[in-house]
Amino acid sequence: MRLAIVTKSLLGLICYIGLGAEADEQPILSLPLTGSHSCTQGEHGATSHNGSSTMYDLDLDTPNNTAEDPDDPLDVLAAAPGRAYGFDGCEFGTTGCNSGWGNYAKIFHGAGKYTIYAHLESVAQEIIDLMPDGLLVPRGYVIGQEGSTGNSVNKDGSRADHIHFGLHGGDPLGDSSGTSIP
Repeated sequence: MRLAIVTKSLLGLICYIGLGAEADEQPILSLPLTGSHSCTQGEHGATSHNGSSTMYDLDLDTPNNTAEDPDDPLDVLAAAPGRAYGFDGCEFGTTGCNSGWGNYAKIFHGAGKYTIYAHLESVAQEIIDLMPDGLLVPRGYVIGQEGSTGNSVNKDGSRADHIHFGLHGGDPLGDSSGTSIP
């Protein structure tokens, strides 16, 4: 069994991570961005994602990663329904903010599994307002905007806008990362 992460177009198959529906079955998770995006970091990435907490997570490139004007961020969408929690207070350049995740959201899907969406420019205010109880959201709900907060800079110190996305196990309100699920 594999967990397929796909866009809504036929040519949109982007990446796989290892659990859930077969590739020809309905995906369990949808891609948290509209359009096509490359995986700039994946399983056992060379520059990050080493160790059990993030080794199976994905970095999904966004147009603002190369844009000179990041003032039009993409919406980040819930990959599956669940209870959303948000953590904010970070700006670009605050690499240690929220344990390096920057502004991020987690969506608890039950059975000890949650998705994480990190380095956001912002988290939806209605999610922040309902902490610590969280907000029930459907698949496709706008949970924030892509950005470059926390440990999200290029080698030259410039913005590295992307979405760090992963399926984790553990308590979504416990430690900041839980365990990355293959």
